[in-house]
This record gives sequence, structure tokens and C-alpha cells, in this order.
Amino acid sequence: MEYLKISLNVIQIIVPFIIVGIVYLLWHKQKGKEIIAGEAKDMLFKISQVVGHSSDILVLVMDSRFNANFRKGFEERLITLRTIIEEFRHSSIFISEAKEDKELSDLTNEYWYNCMKTVDDYKYMFDKVTANYQSSDDDKIIEIHNRIVNASTKLKNRLYKIATYQD
Repeated sequence: MEYLKISLNVIQIIVPFIIVGIVYLLWHKQKGKEIIAGEAKDMLFKISQVVGHSSDILVLVMDSRFNANFRKGFEERLITLRTIIEEFRHSSIFISEAKEDKELSDLTNEYWYNCMKTVDDYKYMFDKVTANYQSSDDDKIIEIHNRIVNASTKLKNRLYKIATYQD
């Protein structure tokens, strides 16, 4: 009988510590998911900014055939676009490493590559259009913009799952 009493006392002392440990581990895991979800939300916002700035640049490039004085506005927007893309790159490295997710890493690398290629292509087309516009240039300019839109869509679908705790 004495052993039973001692055993119950030990259990009464140990059980609260076990419960606290379990609650802490669950909270810690949830907090990590919150941080990653917050970063995914920031990335979604940056993707929207990239698409928005790309649209602005698209208009400037297409309008540059009428007015070459758009160069200053074009270059400012291009610098802003590059800055957002670089911020995105840093966030994507963090989230890919935190989740240890190869698929996400591949998607973000593909997106980053498409964004940087788009910036270079916009610069090339702006110079080409201001120097020697051809009607076929419009299709090329739209194709450049669509590259970012398509890459954004694939990555956004993946990030939505992370941002809403579904992944």
C-alpha cells in the first residue's frame, strides 16, 4: 500500500512536467509555421509588386516608340523592379531552407531567373523600340511581361498553401 501511495505522489509530480513539455513542443512547432507562413505572405505581396511594376514597365516600353523621353521613368522603375526581385530572392532562400523543400526551391529559382531575364529583356526592348520600332516588337514586349505573369502564377499557388498553413 505504501508503494502505491509513493507511486501516485511521483505521478502527480511528473505528469504536469510532461504536459508542459508536450504543450511547449506543440507551441514551438506552431510558432515555426507562423513565421514561415508570414514569410510566404510577404513573398506573395512581393510577387504582386513585381507583376505590377512589370505592367508599368510594359506600358513605358510600348509608349517609348512615341516618346523617347520616358527613359528616366523607365530606368527608375527598372531599378525598383530589380530591388523587389532581390528582396524576394532573400525571402525565397530563407523559406526554402526553413521548409527543406526542393520543389519550392526549384520554383523560386525558376521565378527569380525569369524575373531577371525579364528585366534584361525589357532593357533590350526599350533600347530597340526607341532606336528602331517595328510592329512585331509589341508582341515581343507582351511575351516578356507574360513570362513573369506565368511564373508568378505557378509560385503563388504553392505559396498560398504555405501562407494558409495547408503545407
